[in-house]
Amino acid sequence: MEHIMKKIFCVCFVLLDDYKDSHSLAVNIAVESARKWIDDYNYVKAYDILEPLTETVKRDN
Repeated sequence: MEHIMKKIFCVCFVLLDDYKDSHSLAVNIAVESARKWIDDYNYVKAYDILEPLTETVKRDN
């Protein structure tokens, strides 16, 4: 299960990496915060941070 979760989050980070370079500091901080939650194996908190961001990216693209 952990392996699958990390793969899902990797996809989120790939999607957000290009986006965060051209957007606000808040997006950058949120992405880094999510990375730290994943390192601590707290996938629910990471998802809560990343889900709204990935929805925004999908809308903007």
